[in-house]
Amino acid sequence: MSRLYEEVRMPLAEGTTLLHPERALLRWEGIDGRADIGQICYLKRDTSRPQRSRRIFDVTSFSSERARVVRLLVAHLSGRMTLGAMRPKTVHGALRAVLDFVNWADRQGLHQVLCDEKATAEAVHGYFHEKREQVSLGNLKRNAVGLYQRNLLLKSVVDAT
Repeated sequence: MSRLYEEVRMPLAEGTTLLHPERALLRWEGIDGRADIGQICYLKRDTSRPQRSRRIFDVTSFSSERARVVRLLVAHLSGRMTLGAMRPKTVHGALRAVLDFVNWADRQGLHQVLCDEKATAEAVHGYFHEKREQVSLGNLKRNAVGLYQRNLLLKSVVDAT
């Protein structure tokens, strides 16, 4: 089933709160494309298609806890941009890594990711174990996996939740 979308320009204006994080498509000045952060408010969605295409969602799988986390994450990323700590391209790349991680976790049935610190830590460990395995099989390049790790861990994106 499809869902409603709302384009959200980053960084947010001061004092702005996302009323419907599940609809959010983030857009940055000078960057082509948008990031569908709202998708992770739904625990069941078709993640087999490329990130550039619209996903199919089970609207009954909406998680208000995830919506709260998405709201916090968008505010955190916006704050990092406003303070000059992260450029739009850096934020966009970090968010794509987070979306890839959460999509992986939800495919594994690890739906507490981002909502529970221990569950998130365990999922990050499993995610990178799988990425290392893909590198050893020659399916992924080491540099790509290193970039994912840096974006997830060093940028404190997941810590925002």
